[in-house]
Amino acid sequence: MTASIRRLLRLRKDEQRSALSAFVVLFHMIAGHTILETARDALFLERMPPSRLTTMYVALAGLTLVTSSQITRFARNFGARNALIATLVVGAWAATILHFQAQSAWRVTALYLFTGVLAGILVAQFWLVMGRMFTVTQGRRVFGPVAAGGVLGAAFGSSLATGLLMLMPVDKLLLAGAGAFVFAALLLTILPEDREESLPGTNEGAPTPTLATATPAEKRFVWRVVAFVVLATSTSLAADYLFKSTAAALVPKAELGAFFARSYAALNILALVVQLLFASRLLARLGVTGAVVLTPVLLVLASSGATIVGAGIGTALAMKGVDGSLKHSLHRVATELLYLPLPPHVRDRAHVLIDTVISRLAQAGAAAIVFALVALNVASPTVIAVLGLGFALAWTVSARLLRRPYLDLFRDAIARGTFDDAATEVDLDVASIERVIDALSSRDAPQAVAALGLLNQKGRARLVPTLILYHESAEVLRAALPVVAQNPNVDAWAPLAERLVAHADEGVRIEAVRALARAGRHDVVERTTRDASLVVRTFALHAMVSHEATAPADHPRIRELLDDETPTGDEARRTLLRAVAEGDSERWTTVVLSMIARSKVEHGALPVEFVRAAAALRDGRFIGFLIARLGTRDGRALVREALASLNEPALDALEEALWERDTDRNVRLHIPRTMSRFKSPRVQAMLLRILEESTDGHVRYKALRGLGRHTSDEQRLRVDRVRIVVLMRKNLLEHFRLLGLLFALRARLGAAPRLDEAAAASLTLLIELIDSKVQQALERAFRLLQIAHPRERIDRAYSALTSLDRRVRASAVEFIDALTLRRGEEEIRDLLRRAIDDPTQSVLAQSSVTGIAFPTGYQEAVSLLLADPDETLAMLATHHASLMGSPFRDAVAATLKTRPTLEEAVSRLFGWPGVPNAV
Repeated sequence: MTASIRRLLRLRKDEQRSALSAFVVLFHMIAGHTILETARDALFLERMPPSRLTTMYVALAGLTLVTSSQITRFARNFGARNALIATLVVGAWAATILHFQAQSAWRVTALYLFTGVLAGILVAQFWLVMGRMFTVTQGRRVFGPVAAGGVLGAAFGSSLATGLLMLMPVDKLLLAGAGAFVFAALLLTILPEDREESLPGTNEGAPTPTLATATPAEKRFVWRVVAFVVLATSTSLAADYLFKSTAAALVPKAELGAFFARSYAALNILALVVQLLFASRLLARLGVTGAVVLTPVLLVLASSGATIVGAGIGTALAMKGVDGSLKHSLHRVATELLYLPLPPHVRDRAHVLIDTVISRLAQAGAAAIVFALVALNVASPTVIAVLGLGFALAWTVSARLLRRPYLDLFRDAIARGTFDDAATEVDLDVASIERVIDALSSRDAPQAVAALGLLNQKGRARLVPTLILYHESAEVLRAALPVVAQNPNVDAWAPLAERLVAHADEGVRIEAVRALARAGRHDVVERTTRDASLVVRTFALHAMVSHEATAPADHPRIRELLDDETPTGDEARRTLLRAVAEGDSERWTTVVLSMIARSKVEHGALPVEFVRAAAALRDGRFIGFLIARLGTRDGRALVREALASLNEPALDALEEALWERDTDRNVRLHIPRTMSRFKSPRVQAMLLRILEESTDGHVRYKALRGLGRHTSDEQRLRVDRVRIVVLMRKNLLEHFRLLGLLFALRARLGAAPRLDEAAAASLTLLIELIDSKVQQALERAFRLLQIAHPRERIDRAYSALTSLDRRVRASAVEFIDALTLRRGEEEIRDLLRRAIDDPTQSVLAQSSVTGIAFPTGYQEAVSLLLADPDETLAMLATHHASLMGSPFRDAVAATLKTRPTLEEAVSRLFGWPGVPNAV
């Protein structure tokens, strides 16, 4: 996919493959159903009178209601993707079976009901798969291009049906539709598995939000949408019945298949043209509330023509043409946008309820009305056209009635000062803009600030009136000045801004000076450099120098500020750093570097203002300073972000600092997590090297967490599975080694002869430390397993292993076991199975784990710990062995001879004059 197409469709590189695959699947799925629909309509009307269509509509509504309630359950039990594959296969099988059945009323009835129910199930299941594949944010970018595949598939399917009917009878279309379903099912296998994820921040104990928790304004809007959808469905059914019944009456039965194929092809091509060429422009011009009115208004015109002129094939085709071309393009997009101002929990539940249950009930109700007219023998084409006109008029009224509650939701969002992410992506129409501008004059500061932010975000800053600079709230003035300053008509707002240079609030004066400096009013800015406030003076100096030709480092007033050694000078320099951090000029890099060089303290101890300024300037000359700041908690997140923005040079410097012996350990500890913020493919190899070669366990753990984060963020990068498996084996073997030591020590704690109080306390401390390291080793193995399987939720399985429910634990064990079935990883699978099995059974099976020297008893375990490479374990073992006396006298002496640092560590920790004497 080219970059230009990707920008046009708003797709990211990591979304291209999934979006394209989904597009092709939907294309073939809808193409297959369109072919079956063509065959269905032709075969049904060849053998059945049009009056039987009403019975089919009612039956379809009832069957769909029954099946729709099972869609979610089926997907939950088998996975959304697998459920869709199964439905496609069953659909292909049923279509094939029906093809080979003899011509009969039973056959055409079954075909009509089967294709109608299948359409609802397939579409619902497909979008359920999409919901599992993509997040909400991704869906906003991906769903539009994917949905175009359905429109294109419908156009292709109807065109293909037209061509095939020139070569074969209409019932052969059933095989063509079945083939398209099989192909779509095969394509589905390349889509990723379902990714069930809980909502972030969800509290398991908290009640689930429902429609009952919606505000009165939200409920009122939902009811308006319900009425809108009911009338839209009813109008569509009337148009469909009029079209099919008129065609059955006027078109010879032998030609019905070709007629429907040509008609559907033309309608689908028209829908595709509307979606690609006109939908976006109409939405931009009419707004959401205007766009939803367009379809019913056009249907009113079409049905009025059918009523006045008389319902013939032309007028029936006109009604069907308006409905078919707009329903799945402009109307569908506008309807989806209607839901966006609703909060997510209200939006999701209302959407599902309306699209399934409500729409089917509406279809059944409209079909019952048509059925009654047929039963009374008054269902002439003109009467059906009048019915459609009535529905369309009511639909138009309901669409118009959506405007006020829609805008009320928007107004409430402004009043709260908050906006849902989805709602802010909708372009503002004229009515919405009027509401926002009205909010600017509100005396409620948060409401006015929210309106300013929304207009600025939407690129409508020029609509902000300059009179807002008369607002009484300092908070509003601080927010308004940067927005108003975007107006190129400087003479309109600059005098008002000059008035605010004398405002009582420092922040207002600062924003006024900045705005005037950008507008070239340097005389006012220069006067403000003599303001009574040091902060305002310094910000004014920064604004003035930033817009002068002289480089800041050469400016005499800046040199004077840098040379000022008084406390006032220190405060002025820190304020200047704030101004640099909040500005957008790179000309201050030399000044900030000079300030760092003049500081008489270590870089890591400099105030956080230095970090903010360096991060804002993003110059490679700050790399060393930023790395030194990693050892300080304050501003560390900003440092990491700044280093990541400097790309490869910063990554090289981090790697060099990590392996440099003189690097402070507190800095070294935070280098791996900082590396994980980089997008470079080199990061994985760097972090793996740390895991393999670093002798500091804490640094290795940080590298492991960093690697997990990087793998999760950069899933497109291939994981070096061989090295990951080696590290997993190392950690699992360490888990078992420590587990053997743990059980040997625990056995002595309760055995005779009983230990004295000091020895028992030291042994308990040693056991607790080993127990902690046992769990750490297993946790690291599972973190590595997650890295090897970035798309799986290994954390859930790991948590389930500690469940008190045996069935939950057994499920987790089976999941891990099945996940590690790859060839060449049999040892890892065996070790994992042992580690997550019952602990007692794991200990009993330790003797068969190769490569580990398991202790045969307490004394051997302590002896092994004295020589342990972990300094802390060896130190505590030395302390305990010293308290035990003669059994370990020689071993302790030998240990201290080879590891003299242990004596100092034990003496410092436990306050002994000398470990050998204690022995």
